Amino acid sequence: EITEHVKRAPRVALSVVLPRLKQKDEEWRKARRDMNRIWREVYKDNYYKSLDHRSFYFKQIDKKGLSAKSFLGEIKQSQEVGSGKEDSPYLVFSLGRQDIHQDILEVVGKSAANKLMEGAEARVRKFFQIFLHVFLGLKKRCIEDVRARARMTTKKERKSDPEKDKDYLNLRNRSLSKEEEEAKDEDEEMKDMNDEEKESVETKTVGEDTDEGEEVAKSNREKGEKVKDAEDDDEEEDTEEESDDEDHDIWQSVHSLSTEFLPLKTYAEAKNGQVDDIMFSSYPKAQSGVHVFYGNLSCYVFFRLYQKLYERLLKAKNLANEMSKREEEVDINRDQDSNSAGQTTEAEAPIAEKEDSKSADAIYKKFMNMLIQLVEESIDTSKFEDDCRMLLGTNSYELYTLEKVVEKLLGQVQSITSESSTQTGARHLALMEYECLRTGAENWEDINPLDYLGNASCLSGEEGCFAFFYSTKDERLTIALLD
Repeated sequence: EITEHVKRAPRVALSVVLPRLKQKDEEWRKARRDMNRIWREVYKDNYYKSLDHRSFYFKQIDKKGLSAKSFLGEIKQSQEVGSGKEDSPYLVFSLGRQDIHQDILEVVGKSAANKLMEGAEARVRKFFQIFLHVFLGLKKRCIEDVRARARMTTKKERKSDPEKDKDYLNLRNRSLSKEEEEAKDEDEEMKDMNDEEKESVETKTVGEDTDEGEEVAKSNREKGEKVKDAEDDDEEEDTEEESDDEDHDIWQSVHSLSTEFLPLKTYAEAKNGQVDDIMFSSYPKAQSGVHVFYGNLSCYVFFRLYQKLYERLLKAKNLANEMSKREEEVDINRDQDSNSAGQTTEAEAPIAEKEDSKSADAIYKKFMNMLIQLVEESIDTSKFEDDCRMLLGTNSYELYTLEKVVEKLLGQVQSITSESSTQTGARHLALMEYECLRTGAENWEDINPLDYLGNASCLSGEEGCFAFFYSTKDERLTIALLD
């Protein structure tokens, strides 16, 4: 109707319609502003919820991905894919950042100090320093240290062997019995002399008997003191040995397990002369700068968890670099938008003060402090996630499960270092020490790979033997499952 009136009498209709349209336009604009304000708040709230929603699904996926079953399926799948090729596609990971290795040791050490007893914490740290850092080329192997640990093992076996303890006690008892019999014979001889002596020299004889009795008593006391001193020395030696045993722990098990470490020749004889050459076909030949370690499933799970933790910390470093560059670009744009030189000069001082806090190293250091507080249980998980989102951006949701990775890695190390069964991997660590002692090798390439692999196969059993190769030149870790 309004359009018809406008067409019939535009002069009259426009004077009425136009003000009403302007009024409606203002009402609609006001309603849109109000709705935008409401929706802006809704978007803001739902944005953080959407991030939590994404992290929730990532936590579910990551929980399955960090399981031993998932790790085992991954390496078996790579083995099946490369079964028909000349060079099997092993799992290869780059581990070339030494600063990240030190950060991992610090984080795991803080977690161990917070959750474990003092002895267990020391074992975890020694596992990293004596084995892992040597394998990754961060430290050099010293054959003298290996021999010193072997000597302490010999003392421990002598002390803990009940048969040897029984022989030692019998020997000491026979020595004490012999001394008592000699003292008793001397007393009987003195008594016979007293009976045969005359009455006139009785006093003198009694005096001599008394002197000789005092000498015998003095001699017995001296012998008793010597025995007591010897016992005290033994106790001191035992105390020292116990403290040393606590320090080295699993590294003392080399000789106690040596009966199970058969050279390859003996291994072949045990198999009736049938050595499976296929088992060695996929073995890369020993090269200079390549460290080799053979382990079981437990060792494989440890290396994969370690690689995951390394990967997450490397991602944190990359995110810190991105945030630093982004903040530098914002500062540059702010300076370009300045209208006057005076304003720029005034802004230079606070910007110069904030340069250090905006650098990539400072951002990563702040993140590491947050992570250490998390593993020490000084802050809760929700605060850690919020701080990560503000510090490293929205793509930091992969770092939210770092606490779980550290917890799993610590549990795996504790299992390896506290037990000596074939399932934990402690015997494979002892085997590595044994091979170094047997060959006197300070370098990894000096160890006979076939003997080492044969011994490791004896220990691994049905679960399979895993080969770990670390190239100090390429700084890459290669993992293979050997049939």
